[in-house]
Amino acid sequence: MAYPQLKPDAGQPLDSSLALERISKDFSADTISYLRLADEQYPYVQLITKRDHRYYFNINAELVVIMSDSSPWVWLSHLHGNWLAGKNGKAINGFLALTVLFITIIGVLLIAKEFEWRKVFRGFKGEQQPLKRSFFRHYGLGVLSLPALLLFTVTAVMFIYRSEILKLTDSHKTELARTVISTEQVHSSSAMALSQLRFAEVLTALSIYQPRLQFTFISFSHWNEGKLVVTAKQRTGLHPNGRYRLLVSLTNDGAVATIEGSKPSNLEQLLSSAFAIHAGYYWLEVTPLLYFINGLVIIALCAVGIQLAIRRRQAKWP
Repeated sequence: MAYPQLKPDAGQPLDSSLALERISKDFSADTISYLRLADEQYPYVQLITKRDHRYYFNINAELVVIMSDSSPWVWLSHLHGNWLAGKNGKAINGFLALTVLFITIIGVLLIAKEFEWRKVFRGFKGEQQPLKRSFFRHYGLGVLSLPALLLFTVTAVMFIYRSEILKLTDSHKTELARTVISTEQVHSSSAMALSQLRFAEVLTALSIYQPRLQFTFISFSHWNEGKLVVTAKQRTGLHPNGRYRLLVSLTNDGAVATIEGSKPSNLEQLLSSAFAIHAGYYWLEVTPLLYFINGLVIIALCAVGIQLAIRRRQAKWP
């Protein structure tokens, strides 16, 4: 099943609050892990439940597509991110990213030692000896794929170890002022308040909190000292979805009482931009094709590398 490709009518405003108000009647916030709002680039609202069911609504809150965790798109993204491995997924991905980066750096040093352009295409011009043909093909494909390999591995390491880098550099976020939305009593039961939370009110409260920010999604993650932790993102700065972490307290009936949070530091924005680059969020019109071509070149590089290793072993060539 393909992702929905929706385009709003010409001149039709993207009113996310209208869609959220209608959607909130069918979904309670305690079942939601991710909610992305509609904007000019993504003219639909994406909602992901904690069971990983994905719902896509147009700006009129009309359901367009439902994708479960059995969908190949969802399953493949989980496989690529090693989410299927649970808590060990990050460790596995980190090890793989560092290993590939190490091999890539070695390749850069070997190529830079005696680089010649004629070697790049020598393996594709009828080299007679199979061993040399495999060697020069691996050399040529390595040169062609180096920019993509460095891009993918460096950005992967940056966002996989983002938290560790921030702790190591002691990069603190700039605190924003606390905003009072309502003076009503804050409910002590987080579960009850969360089940009554109204998305449209959260969106309105965020616009009051920081009117200059244009938030593109809201993620409800967990509770911290009786307050709901909300991650909001905006399309400005180094990262197209710069993160803002907010603590939201709710009234008895689920309305927003106060919002307090912090904006990302420059280093955090830089590290967060690594994921956007790695996933191809920049230059969306051209990156899918470029990433696909680079992926094929890297696969060919690995295949020829295995072939070269086998032929070197057979020829007992050091």
